[in-house]
Amino acid sequence: VSAERAIIWETSTWTRRRTLRAGAAIVDATFASVVGRSDPSSGSSVASVAGRSVLVAGFRDDSVVVWLGDTLSAVAKLTVPPKEASTGSVLSSVDAIVTVGSPDGGEAVEAGLLAGHEVRPSPPWTALVAAGTRTGSVLVWTVSPGAAALRSIVDMPASAASVVKVRLLPRAAPGAGGRGLHPGSLWGVRLAVLDDAGTVRILARDGSAWRALAEVAGGAAPVVDVAVRWAGASLLGD
Repeated sequence: VSAERAIIWETSTWTRRRTLRAGAAIVDATFASVVGRSDPSSGSSVASVAGRSVLVAGFRDDSVVVWLGDTLSAVAKLTVPPKEASTGSVLSSVDAIVTVGSPDGGEAVEAGLLAGHEVRPSPPWTALVAAGTRTGSVLVWTVSPGAAALRSIVDMPASAASVVKVRLLPRAAPGAGGRGLHPGSLWGVRLAVLDDAGTVRILARDGSAWRALAEVAGGAAPVVDVAVRWAGASLLGD
């Protein structure tokens, strides 16, 4: 990724597969692949989602574009709300997780049946997209085929003037050894947010809000980067 373009490489031959441009300088970009397993009762075949990935890029015009990883066709263009983008060019970091079905999974289906409400078919996959801003907030969207919605705006404490990096930590599926994300468990993920003061906060969704689970501060040696290791969803900071 450079300021002008994102180059997609075919690693089996190390040749350029495609160069993506969107008319604005790129701030950050990431790939996210489907994690978890298919629920046979959902009607989604493993073949229809196996290997599904998305490419997510944030741009200086405060838009976030989501492409399908296999076809590189655009799925959604997300925009930062005007209130959050009042100063212009506020995006600083993006990340995503993709899972089979809807973000609420079987729990939502069960609740709908018990309440006597109509239950709509689950999409084949759903991505949770997070974007950090230089105004100290994190925006969280859900994206699925033909649908995208801004779900949350998470404001950091006043001590955090800017978000440097945001990462999504998956919730491990039972029996997956920490390596898989349970279908429909997107709302079980954690947000790892690194701010400009060198502090990492781990946040979890609590109803319609996000609450802090832990805070890691470097003190005299502020944290400058944060990474996610999928096996066990461990947090590594340098």
